[in-house]
Amino acid sequence: MPISVGTATLAAGAIGASGGFLGQSDTNQTNKDIAAANNATQINLANTAYQRRVAGLQAAGLNPMLAYTQGGASTPGGASAQHQSETEGMSKSALDVILAKETINNMRTQSALNQATADYQRAQSVTSGTAAALNRQITEREKYATALARDDVLRRILILVLLLLRFMICIARIWLLRFLVLLRV
Repeated sequence: MPISVGTATLAAGAIGASGGFLGQSDTNQTNKDIAAANNATQINLANTAYQRRVAGLQAAGLNPMLAYTQGGASTPGGASAQHQSETEGMSKSALDVILAKETINNMRTQSALNQATADYQRAQSVTSGTAAALNRQITEREKYATALARDDVLRRILILVLLLLRFMICIARIWLLRFLVLLRV
């Protein structure tokens, strides 16, 4: 069964966070040990400051009583332990995981939006093509209806002309018969 990208990202973030926690914990302990050793050295130097000054003055051939008027030997400043939060790395890793997850969600949303846009554009082209075909059909039907109406008008005119010719023929016969009747009399 394949692992999803989101699951892989969460797992990587969890591993990174636990590694950061353990690494920072070890670093903090080492810093603490170094600071304790430095503090012990500083305490020792501070406790023996006058003895070291007297020994130094005697070695230089000077009166050791000067140590009491000038103070003890100087004690160097010690180092303090640098302690960092062990959960800082975890929270950063957790933020990285959340950021990665949101980035993946944004990519999926953008992909869906791109697909919807493409579908809409395809539908628009089909709709415009269908509308153009429908307009062509309407135009053809209007031409056909116009032709039928023209043909119907011509047919009616022809019928009227034929009726008029029959009527004229009838009138002509009547006049011819009257004329013939008048000629016989």
